[in-house]
Amino acid sequence: MPDKNKKISLLLLNITAVCSFFVYSLLSVRAESPDGADTVKSQVKAEPWILQQSDELYTVQVSAFNNKVSALHFIAANRLQNDVALFKANSGGKVWYKAIYKTFTKRRDAVRAKEELARRIPEQAPWLRRFADIHREIHGIEAAPLHPALVNPLTADELRRGQSAFIRQDYAKARAIWMPLAVRGSAEAQYGLGFMYESGWGVKRDYAKAFEWYEKAAIQGHVKSQYNLGLLYLNGFGVAKDKEKGRYWVQSAATHNDARALEFLKKNPMRDGS
Repeated sequence: MPDKNKKISLLLLNITAVCSFFVYSLLSVRAESPDGADTVKSQVKAEPWILQQSDELYTVQVSAFNNKVSALHFIAANRLQNDVALFKANSGGKVWYKAIYKTFTKRRDAVRAKEELARRIPEQAPWLRRFADIHREIHGIEAAPLHPALVNPLTADELRRGQSAFIRQDYAKARAIWMPLAVRGSAEAQYGLGFMYESGWGVKRDYAKAFEWYEKAAIQGHVKSQYNLGLLYLNGFGVAKDKEKGRYWVQSAATHNDARALEFLKKNPMRDGS
């Protein structure tokens, strides 16, 4: 009799295990079903909507993915489908799917949204973008590297004065010249400040401030800043470590034939999942 009860108990355990596995399988299939992906896809705004937005508007790029399925899963998992748009762009010979969050007329509102997203999704490091830049990406037009000669003459002269002071190792003077230019949007000055904070030359080394200035310049198309920003992401200096964003910015610099970026990619070939 005890043996019979033992056999019945084992049978019931096996049946329970099989049922649990069956239910789990059904839930897994349902979670990753094409219908679920299609529902999210239908709610996410696409490129035609993005191209209708004014160049002057701001948005927040949440993340970039090397395949659309990963992007849609991320959007669904974080319940962003009603607030984001998704577009495809090529960079460094690779296709990226980029999720952007809402539209903002004022930069300060976009900054607040960026900070809110960073708290909501701590594993990501959202950043500000202008729709003008995104429109260029969609059309396959890379942002041209900025150069002092393309800036108004007064700004170009100030940049040269700052560079001369930096070469003379008068870092305090270089910073004093570059800071107001950087605040007004000069990518060259922003790069200079980023380099100072990254290297600790003339200021206390501060990777977070280096990241801040490099990011501002990189978004404008400053190639050296793009490469340096990529390294900060790859190493987790001043920002949460993010291989996807690091790879994106290094490859952006390589697209503009930056020698350091090309050499880095040659020595460190970046593959999906690396």
